[in-house]
Amino acid sequence: METNQDASDLALPGLATLELLPLRLRLRSQGLIFPQFPGPVWRSGLGKALAAVDPAAFSTLFQGEGDLPPYALLPDGRSRLPAGSTCELRITLFGRAVAHAPAVVQAMALLSRSGIDPAGRFVIEAVELLRPGGVLHYSGQTAGDTFAAWLAPTAPAMRVLAVDFITPLRIKGDNRLRLNAPSFAELMQRLLGRLERLTRAYGQDGGALPRAELLPVADAVHLLDANTQWLRLSRRSARSAEQMHFGGLVGRAWYHGPFGPCLPWLAAGRLLQLGGKTAFGFGGYDLTLCH
Repeated sequence: METNQDASDLALPGLATLELLPLRLRLRSQGLIFPQFPGPVWRSGLGKALAAVDPAAFSTLFQGEGDLPPYALLPDGRSRLPAGSTCELRITLFGRAVAHAPAVVQAMALLSRSGIDPAGRFVIEAVELLRPGGVLHYSGQTAGDTFAAWLAPTAPAMRVLAVDFITPLRIKGDNRLRLNAPSFAELMQRLLGRLERLTRAYGQDGGALPRAELLPVADAVHLLDANTQWLRLSRRSARSAEQMHFGGLVGRAWYHGPFGPCLPWLAAGRLLQLGGKTAFGFGGYDLTLCH
């Protein structure tokens, strides 16, 4: 069922209202040591610094966010970064949060000066704005691109796709957390579901997603192999001071089949991330086409 259908043909008007602004910060560690997975510490540090530099921005990003915050964090997954080593932190803003991009950068600058508790200190070497056509130096922009703009048409000759779950993935199947690699159809269903919710919450019009065109193609893709594990984590709640236990799936899965129009959507979906706790750095993934 291989098809060369252009993904843009499936981008309905509602999708054009979901605006994204992905910031990528290039950092140099001054001896950062995180208790475990760094995502929750970065989120906490960003929240405290943002409240100090711009309360309105803090309110938009952190207060009343519920289970669908208007941003996603993607940290380097290492818990120890020796002095002098480099890493990246991506912060993608959605909808009304896009206007607060300068405040987010200011908050990160404050955090670099004060240090991030309890991990230590770091230096910001560059702040970049990711665009569909390339990478720019960030210079205070407060307008992003639509999700539809990230749907680049592809016609892959290779029929094996490796998906790397680079930060913990939390998705459910049959009302249970999935502890092993999901099917390709599950990935597409979760991606479309997340995109639909974000568009309804932060776009002007929800529109309709082309599920009828994409999901039958996804059903024809098969899980070839997987090397994944469940990463168990815990953190102390700032509100209740109780220790909370959670985790997610990390590793790599290989899929085989006619990806067709699904691949551009999955590629663009890397900016959204998948599953639960994306504001804590969860749900990051990457894609590699293989022979």
